Amino acid sequence: QFFKPDVVREKHRTSYIVSGGSVRVDITQVSMIGENKKDSTTFEIEVELIDPLESQAFKGLEAFEKTVIATLR
Repeated sequence: QFFKPDVVREKHRTSYIVSGGSVRVDITQVSMIGENKKDSTTFEIEVELIDPLESQAFKGLEAFEKTVIATLR
């Protein structure tokens, strides 16, 4: 049998390493095409503390907080 999905999602992600390498910001454009052929595009933003267990973790958390605030402005 032939499988035909109801919705197709295409993702295009760009990643940025910021705050001296302690934080990564991913911005993803998600395009969805449904069975009814209506297209929609959304954007997802992820902010990740790269190594929360390193000895400089507190500084990493401060950088993470600043990056989240700057990203969402």
